[in-house]
Amino acid sequence: MDMRKYKIMWLVMLVLPVGCIEEDYFGKSSFNKMLSFSLPQQIDATVIDHDKREIYLTVSDEADVTAMVPAVLVVSNFAKVTPGKEQIMDFSKPVVYTVTAESGTSVDYTVFVKLSSPEIQLPNSSFDQWYITKGGYQQIGVDADDKVWCTGNEGVVTMGSANALPLLVDNETVAQLTTLQLGSLAQLVGQGIAAGSLFTGTFKLNLSNPAESPQFGTPFVARPKSFSVEFRYRPGDELMNGKGKVIPGKDSVEIAVWLEDRSSEPWKRVATAWYRSEEATPEWSVLQLPLQYGQLPSPKYFEIPAKGVWGSGTETPTHLTVVFSSSARGALFEGAPGSELLVNDFKLVY
Repeated sequence: MDMRKYKIMWLVMLVLPVGCIEEDYFGKSSFNKMLSFSLPQQIDATVIDHDKREIYLTVSDEADVTAMVPAVLVVSNFAKVTPGKEQIMDFSKPVVYTVTAESGTSVDYTVFVKLSSPEIQLPNSSFDQWYITKGGYQQIGVDADDKVWCTGNEGVVTMGSANALPLLVDNETVAQLTTLQLGSLAQLVGQGIAAGSLFTGTFKLNLSNPAESPQFGTPFVARPKSFSVEFRYRPGDELMNGKGKVIPGKDSVEIAVWLEDRSSEPWKRVATAWYRSEEATPEWSVLQLPLQYGQLPSPKYFEIPAKGVWGSGTETPTHLTVVFSSSARGALFEGAPGSELLVNDFKLVY
């Protein structure tokens, strides 16, 4: 027999039996673990003790734990859980979940929920951690998966260079935000001014409507009384518009913090703190502003909610927005080239 034909026949004989194996050849799955669990308004990481089959977590003391549906409930593949994922439960007392494997074996996990008034600080609020993006510019955060803080660098580098960068000052890393005048191509479309910006949220470049590129806000459930930040500001000499024309007025720094309840639409503004000033602050200064809960009595036009409505102030926040900009009207492509804002050590005060 031709040896090549012999080898082929031998391989076919090996392959055919494998193709006939049924999916349940190894029997039914015996895995019955609770893999992850969380609740709305949770303020810490969930701890799952698989040996004791106990789950521990903390939620805001403003949460109604007597009637809650888990935000996340994941068990082993092919396993089932009772009560069901969508069932409303009273977590003011320990709640038992039974996880049953495909094979029929079951175990009980007990969920213990603690109430607490959170005093949350945002990660990287000293602005020390930055990384190099695939585009070759620096971006705030540990890596690309860090979604707490963001900058407008992704948009600026399409027509210029990054203008939100780390800067070493007296052996401390601070965030340096600089207003740039971009080239003739950017001026042609009225986008010749790029304010340096740093904010909580994400950035997705929207060429048809650049002002919509930043998506403000990071998940947050606490109720701080005020905020503080160290800053230094030097406005540029001439205020310009996006076409490169000098316009009347002076540039302004912008530092803003607001809380929102996004649990339903329209979003509700829960609290507001806003600083906008033309004054130069050549020396390091500490800005501390109170957060005013509910509707402001006489809001300036820029303090009015752009998305959503005023809330009563009693709502539980779901998101926090913090914005720093070297030119307050940067979203309108107005600013003074050379305006520089340095910020360091942002803190929420309870």
